Amino acid sequence: MKFVSPQSRGSSPALLLLLLIWGPRASSEKGVGQTWIGDSFLEIEIERVPREFRHGEVMNVAVTMVGDGRSLAMGASPSFIVFIDHSPIKDEDGATTIHKFPPLNQYNESGYTLQLLLTQLAEGWHWISVGVLDLDQTSHRVVYEIGLDFTVVGAFSSMEQDALKTSVSKCIAPSSTSQGCRDYVQLRLSPLSPFLTRTELAMLKNTAESYFGHVIDEGLLEMFPWDYEKSAFESCAVVGSSGHLLGSGFGRDIDVHDLVIRFNDAPAGGEYESDVGSRTTHRVLHSSGKILEFLHANLEELTRNNETLLFRGDWKPDIDKYFQLIHPIVAEDVCNESKCGRIRIFSTYFNLLVWRWIGARGADCVPSSGMIGIMWALQSCLHVDTYGFGRHPSVRQGPRTRYKYYGEVYDVGDAGHNWNLEEELHDRLQAAGLLVRNFG
Repeated sequence: MKFVSPQSRGSSPALLLLLLIWGPRASSEKGVGQTWIGDSFLEIEIERVPREFRHGEVMNVAVTMVGDGRSLAMGASPSFIVFIDHSPIKDEDGATTIHKFPPLNQYNESGYTLQLLLTQLAEGWHWISVGVLDLDQTSHRVVYEIGLDFTVVGAFSSMEQDALKTSVSKCIAPSSTSQGCRDYVQLRLSPLSPFLTRTELAMLKNTAESYFGHVIDEGLLEMFPWDYEKSAFESCAVVGSSGHLLGSGFGRDIDVHDLVIRFNDAPAGGEYESDVGSRTTHRVLHSSGKILEFLHANLEELTRNNETLLFRGDWKPDIDKYFQLIHPIVAEDVCNESKCGRIRIFSTYFNLLVWRWIGARGADCVPSSGMIGIMWALQSCLHVDTYGFGRHPSVRQGPRTRYKYYGEVYDVGDAGHNWNLEEELHDRLQAAGLLVRNFG
């Protein structure tokens, strides 16, 4: 994956370039043309999805090739350049970026896809095209060009560009700023798709043959929708499991939110209803042995309550459990959002962004499920309230409270997480006005 910063290319659009194996998509348009390359006759097709974009959105561009002839049969593979408004996309050093088609498959086909993050194009009509180069790798001569139009609605200001570039360091640094945290959420986190899709897995196939031990083939891809519709909610309650929830009386406050997010095996209702509420719309899961036992024992009830299960997706057991749950659905019908939407995995790119934000460095500083849930709530809801995270301010330096409100455990160590760092970031997010922490 490569991000080309706006400063490195003058007025060119900021682009995130990713390889992708392409499949059928809705709301796309194609341009098709034929040309000769060497002694091979090629059909070149460009497809981009969708046609209208807002600043910060992603354009998927597929370039496919069907070839015939002696040169390509012998293993020669054409290269191409991508142009925006007839200007070639360039790398950080200012050199034109050249892409090379993979070798032809058994059907004499090859494909290559770019994912372009549009952050610096003016509002209005634009043109994207691919120029196929001569087989002579030294000439860089475009022998055939084909393109499509698209429209940008809205554009980043120069101030937003600067904010996008520096928001990570400004929010993570010891001398963090509230504006830096707000910029991070609004400009970098919010445009990102949070859940793993067939599109992302197809991208990953070009850099890895497997995904957490599962071969990326057609059977795997069919277990995921192409996309999830991105929804915006008015309010989210993110309910942690800290022992200081006992006696808080937050139950009614929690239940009135549009989304109520809980974690792992945390119970709701019953004897805990007055403190933690009774509703759960989403449950973030980490597939440890205990949580797998919980899922096995309670899956019918969770399904009956219409809970959406969100697996973290940053280690193999999460992926294995997703496949186990989703396979019966896929066996009966296509996996789209309406069929598979109740069981999801957070995407690789979303996880990486969260890991970077809390400054994670290796397995000794893994983001907690709670922090992943908070990041998703910030992306999805206008107003975010958190409950049951960290130690109550009155006892942070004093006596212990229960680790969880539904158990007798008082101390589990760091559990592979940096609690102090997460507590600090949680406070920064509140200071930036991005969420409200609630203590009883």
